[in-house]
Amino acid sequence: MASQLNDGASRSNRLDSLEQWSKKASRYTSMVSLAPITTLQERWALKAALSKFRNAALDGGKLSEQRMRLIGLDADMQAKVVAEIKKHDQWVYGENGQKVCILGLEKWEPQTRSSFEHAVTTWVRRAVQQNDIGQMNALLGSPLAKILFQFRSFSLGAWSKETLSAMHTHQVENLHGFVASMMFGAMAYAVQTRLNLAGLQGEDFDREMERRLSNEKIVAAAFQRAGASSLIPGAWDFGSPLLGLDPVFDTRSTQQPTQGLAANPTFGLIDSLHGGFHGFNKSLHPGEHLSSGEYRRFMRAIVPVANFPGVLQLLNLSSRAYPAH
Repeated sequence: MASQLNDGASRSNRLDSLEQWSKKASRYTSMVSLAPITTLQERWALKAALSKFRNAALDGGKLSEQRMRLIGLDADMQAKVVAEIKKHDQWVYGENGQKVCILGLEKWEPQTRSSFEHAVTTWVRRAVQQNDIGQMNALLGSPLAKILFQFRSFSLGAWSKETLSAMHTHQVENLHGFVASMMFGAMAYAVQTRLNLAGLQGEDFDREMERRLSNEKIVAAAFQRAGASSLIPGAWDFGSPLLGLDPVFDTRSTQQPTQGLAANPTFGLIDSLHGGFHGFNKSLHPGEHLSSGEYRRFMRAIVPVANFPGVLQLLNLSSRAYPAH
């Protein structure tokens, strides 16, 4: 009995250590991923939403009735919110000595305050494409669905929050948001791709620059990264082979495919392992050698953090030891 307890405690300690390592890896992933950008976008969206309400209450601005209904404010509650802002809005000195505007929420009527906070939170979450609890179909919570739709929750959520919503409201603000998101998506793709190519040289660098930073690819990446495109890029790339066409939206920074069942990290890893080991084992045959592209694909398959900033550039740099063909 004591031996079993000791074995159980040992396994528990190992699991605890693994969990701690996983948490540290998650924090690092958050720091090098888009989490800081998302936080910045949330703050911008919050400021924009509050500014809209304040402008409507104090400067005679107009609030879109359709947008107000989408975020849960009916006409009566909208009027109460505007009245509370007029009554309690004031300027105060902040901690840095500068004057700031506050809404005086602590003085609001409780029900109005609760409705306003819920509406603003909904507005911000829609603006930055954060999915809500219960938004997805229950079937998507199954283990098989989680494997097939890894990291697709953004696109699935955007279908209703962006695409269908824009088709329903057809407001010019939706068009402005779509164009702005395409512009930022194009800039982010261009910068990210150029950084990912650091370490390459010669023919490898020229080929990748021509393939991944052409005007066509930048436009495709801009559309793919816009929230309103949602499921459209994946659906197009899924059906394009049936028409004899090549995928258009293969612009992910991880170089994952976008069409078919392979359009998720699990099957993408299997594909990378297959292709990577194929090139490596082929180089062992007489008269064959490992090319730089095959080396990078092989290393991306066996190195868990191959796409992390710094690691990717080191792999590019080390691939210089191999010929381009």
